[in-house]
Amino acid sequence: MSEKQQPLDIKSPIFKGKPGWGGKLKVWLASNFESRVLPALAILILLGGVYGVLHNEGSYLAELETNSEFEVIEKIAQPRQGLTHLARAALAEFLNSKGIALSPAQNLFAETYLVTKLNNRLVNAGDTVTFKVNDLTETLEKAQTLTPHQLQRWASYLK
Repeated sequence: MSEKQQPLDIKSPIFKGKPGWGGKLKVWLASNFESRVLPALAILILLGGVYGVLHNEGSYLAELETNSEFEVIEKIAQPRQGLTHLARAALAEFLNSKGIALSPAQNLFAETYLVTKLNNRLVNAGDTVTFKVNDLTETLEKAQTLTPHQLQRWASYLK
């Protein structure tokens, strides 16, 4: 061993840091995002939207036709008419269309309830007041469920 020590020349594998599948995907996305990925995504979203509209179109239109949330009764205020007059007219129209009659005390309650639901706002001649059928239905249900004692109390205002 007197000779100079020389490094051993052993052939061993040398690992170089090559990107794995994650690195390759990152490089591919960086170079192809705007030209391939973005347009493909836009087309998929567009096709999904078209499918959704075409698939649900019939049921959506049928729901709109039967949904009473969009049904309204509109009344135009004449001179010397207030919100109570318009509520009375809308309620009468609604009850006639349903073929329902209320007692005078129930009518008074229903008119008062509708006016309160519209926040007792001021109405000028020519103003249009819109009454939703849902509100009229709710008012009718409440008027029909008044107790005899409540009806007697409301009847006291009729005299």
